Amino acid sequence: MHLREISLSLIFKMMFLPFLALLALLAVGETSPTALQFNSDWRTRVQIKQDLSENTRGLTLCAWVKRESADGKRWWFSYGSEPGYSEILISDDASSNWGPYVRAHISMEGDKFREMVKVGAWYHYCMAWNIERLRIYINGQLMAQGYPKESTQLSAYGEIVIGNYRNPEAEDGFDWKSAFVGQVYGLNLFMKQLGGEDIYTMYKNGICSTKEITEYRILTWESILKLDRSNSEKGERVKYEVEIPECKEEPEPSNKWDILRKEDYFHRELTMDLYKKLISSCPYSMLSDFIGVKISDSFIKHLETCDGE
Repeated sequence: MHLREISLSLIFKMMFLPFLALLALLAVGETSPTALQFNSDWRTRVQIKQDLSENTRGLTLCAWVKRESADGKRWWFSYGSEPGYSEILISDDASSNWGPYVRAHISMEGDKFREMVKVGAWYHYCMAWNIERLRIYINGQLMAQGYPKESTQLSAYGEIVIGNYRNPEAEDGFDWKSAFVGQVYGLNLFMKQLGGEDIYTMYKNGICSTKEITEYRILTWESILKLDRSNSEKGERVKYEVEIPECKEEPEPSNKWDILRKEDYFHRELTMDLYKKLISSCPYSMLSDFIGVKISDSFIKHLETCDGE
């Protein structure tokens, strides 16, 4: 091959291979679910101009929420057309839920509910609203309802704020004391009031599930992430994307003894209780002979080499 042909081939590879790598990355998509992180920095909020002209009489809002502060009342979602009045307003502990001139309150006195929304735990939240009734679902369960005194529609055009709400009395229109501290994932708006069965299915599928209701969506999590990345590039928002560690897949063990290398067992003494727990996963007729032995890498290798199967 001539030098000129080699040069052209090299140039082609340098230009084309990165493009192929990009296509492969796009084909795979997100390596794991991506949540948005919020803190008391006002720049971590997300603001979206939203057209709800076809949804003024009913909609459903669902998301996975994890609060990371119990300091004061904080708000993770709001919608309104006028500064100082939020037609939809949701607190981070899910106890205060406002729709258009209607409120659904959940008492924090119940141990079951407090456990659901405790600091550091993911919970699934849904607000299903129409002009006749407001319903709040936590982890697929109907937890509260509210009935407006009169039928009031949502404003056709307004602003969604994820991570806070507009306060005209605060500097720059947002008060850092009410800013949400925590994470939000999978926020979607649906154009009608979903029923309890659909909402329970969403919760049952789990935070790591790729299954979702794609019908009736008017605002998708994918579009929120796209907008957030655009605003971050413009410097309008601090970029805080985080992976959800609970959704990272662990590699399959190469053999049945690899389970002993897991953090729960490694470097522990093999007691009779631990033996009984392991015997179903690691069937080995002589495992009981090693009671009292510390589980180390050399011990595991011994089991691998003398395995009679």
